[in-house]
Amino acid sequence: MTLTRLRLFKIAAEVRLSARRIWVRYSNAYPWNDIFNTAWQALPC
Repeated sequence: MTLTRLRLFKIAAEVRLSARRIWVRYSNAYPWNDIFNTAWQALPC
């Protein structure tokens, strides 16, 4: 795994599940916010 992928996976986040959605909340200080959001939206769900 590349270093960038490891940085994306190693974050502290709160995950909440509801009947229709998955909510992921992570710190605003997380330096990879933009990359994480792009990767999250690219997932085929």
